Amino acid sequence: MTLHVIEINDIGIRVSDESGLLLRSPGIAHIENTDVVFGDKARQRLRLDPLNCYHHFWRSLSVDSFESPVGNCRHQADLVFAHLQDIAQQLSIKGDVLLSVSSLLSKEQLGVLLGLTKHCPFNVIGMVDTAVAVCAGLPAEQAFIYIDMQLHEIYLSRLDLRQGSLTRGPVHPLPSLGWLEISDSLLQYINNCFIQQNRFNPQHDAGAEQYLFDALPDHLETASVALSPREELGEEQGPEAQTISLVHNDALQQITLPSASITHKLQKVYKQIAQKVALLSEMSDARIVLAPSLQILPGLATYLREAGQLVEEVQAQALAQLCLSRAGDLLSRDAMRLVTSLKVEAPLAFDEQAAVTGEPSHLLAKHEAIPLGAHLILKSCGQHISVEALAKEHSPSKIAAVRREEGQLFIDPHSDQLHLNGKRVTKRMLLQLGDRISFGSSKESLALIKVRES
Repeated sequence: MTLHVIEINDIGIRVSDESGLLLRSPGIAHIENTDVVFGDKARQRLRLDPLNCYHHFWRSLSVDSFESPVGNCRHQADLVFAHLQDIAQQLSIKGDVLLSVSSLLSKEQLGVLLGLTKHCPFNVIGMVDTAVAVCAGLPAEQAFIYIDMQLHEIYLSRLDLRQGSLTRGPVHPLPSLGWLEISDSLLQYINNCFIQQNRFNPQHDAGAEQYLFDALPDHLETASVALSPREELGEEQGPEAQTISLVHNDALQQITLPSASITHKLQKVYKQIAQKVALLSEMSDARIVLAPSLQILPGLATYLREAGQLVEEVQAQALAQLCLSRAGDLLSRDAMRLVTSLKVEAPLAFDEQAAVTGEPSHLLAKHEAIPLGAHLILKSCGQHISVEALAKEHSPSKIAAVRREEGQLFIDPHSDQLHLNGKRVTKRMLLQLGDRISFGSSKESLALIKVRES
């Protein structure tokens, strides 16, 4: 029977199997009398009917009774259970499930959640902390700081490599700094621009306000594109402004915003994140890992890099892929437990390669041995590395240059996601026979080899 992974984050509960993502359902409920809908259908009612929308139930998971009735639900746990039932029904999930849960859930909340799942049609066989699952799938580092965003807060988890295992340490929330709060701030800015430019107030019409809320991710994507390097866009310059339009009473309302203005409005958020990162990384250098939920915010990764941090942006399916590939390590064979530590392949120490002698003659890429000339360019193709003898010096996909100088071979990094023998490369490094070059979270690597002459 198919194994499913359910990722618990109320910004969007994600369900995946080996074929990929099957469903994403935001932790929002719309309740009218006794009728309850969840996910995107509820999200689309959030500004139209806010008094009947609920979005704190995952964050405040408990069996404490509501002060006043909420449909047929007695407490937040009833809403969580109904949401899980809705997800299971949509996908007809009846088999084994691995749960990935936020670092913010308390022991009491985890206990309530596991109690609820015992009454669901699926069978939970393992449970892992999301930060651990994501970072265990990356090239090993001595420390990571994983940053994720939920509907109502951003949180940072520190993880350290100890005796070959990546273990989660302190968790630091940034309350009242989640997706809904950030959305409110940005929509207020857009609303003010409509008033200034058109003398039209979208907040006076629930339909207009809902339309702008639904379109906000697209506007953030446009702002993100505006930050991209010009050569990456294939244009002389990125968009300097974006137009936001809506139709109200059969009349087109339209404003123009500088592309940088939305990013500028987010600077206070970025500053708070950067300050917390700086505190958590004081003990030792840590690689920053941005969850997919935060990659919707344009310029955050750049802001942290400019503050001197090494930043990794993981793909949306990275967590599910790790859970599926290491299901045996996550399986709870006795009492159910939360996995907060996972074995990882430790970086290869330099002295472990001392026995490898001789000068490399070729670079092994998959099954092809590429002669090491005077100058090779390494470029990224997704999470893969391609090797070219000649390439544009300023190609946006260039991640490194390999040069032979005075009989020695060197690598010059052009990306902070480049790794040599499992450790990130931040400066020019001497290459030796047996070295391995990798990029990002990919398990593939290039090897420095010596081809014997016949």
